[in-house]
Amino acid sequence: MAAVIRTAETVEDQGDGKYTGLADLTANADIRESFTTVDVDALGDAAKKVPFTAVVGPDGNLTSLTLNVPAAGKKKAMKLVAKYYDFGKAPKISAPTGAQVQKAPATAYEMLNG
Repeated sequence: MAAVIRTAETVEDQGDGKYTGLADLTANADIRESFTTVDVDALGDAAKKVPFTAVVGPDGNLTSLTLNVPAAGKKKAMKLVAKYYDFGKAPKISAPTGAQVQKAPATAYEMLNG
């Protein structure tokens, strides 16, 4: 989502950690591909100025990003919301044991070996 915020020409501070701006969903291929629920092409010029609201917590971390995507084609207007939390709290990971251990499929080895 940081890529979306970087497309904004201006971002306005609304106070209390809230920021608003207009994102350009056409700015690069990574952004276009990350929105599978949004038909960026159908949005036309509206895709270049999609309103967003970003909220930053007291610790300076982004806690939510909301895009207000307008209606386009057969899709209704929608709000896309991403929430972020548990900063600095890495989950405990344990190695699989017994029946949990499986050999990776051949395609995984092909991908890793190039």
